[in-house]
Amino acid sequence: SVGNHPVTVSYAGDTNYNATSGTLAGGHTVNHAPTRMTLGASSPSSTFGAQVTFTADVIAVAPGVGTPTGSVIFSLDGSPQPAQPLVSGRATLTLDALAAKTHAVTALYTGDSAFLQSSDGLSGGYTVQAANTALALTAEPDPSRLGDEVTFRAEVTSVGGVPTGNVVFAVEGNALPSVPLV
Repeated sequence: SVGNHPVTVSYAGDTNYNATSGTLAGGHTVNHAPTRMTLGASSPSSTFGAQVTFTADVIAVAPGVGTPTGSVIFSLDGSPQPAQPLVSGRATLTLDALAAKTHAVTALYTGDSAFLQSSDGLSGGYTVQAANTALALTAEPDPSRLGDEVTFRAEVTSVGGVPTGNVVFAVEGNALPSVPLV
């Protein structure tokens, strides 16, 4: 185990030699073993609305042996996420609906009674692309007669979730005031 351990030795002697004993001055110190972390993601990039899993693999660096235990704290854009347990040397964090941008992702292994902490970051960050949208436009009545009141309806959909914001209708190139999606 990690710490300072007293070491003694004794010789019982025999018919020709006397018994003796000795102690290792200062004892023997066992230090924490260093670790190395490798941070990864379930995909090189994703689209808004898609689930992504970040993984942190932690191993002992020679001459250290064994499997580190404890927890890993992932940080997204500088904000620490809840600590995740290290199971068989791996911790995971699964997130949904990350904002469309490049995120800074880092992880810190906090160490345990036998192993030192280590950290890693995703080089270049993790990029989430904006989700594709589809637009369906209808008119009622269609066709219409001169003087009829016409209602235009725009429906914006996405596999990434429910889009928000505004739409702008234009008739013969003339933009009408923007209308919020409902």
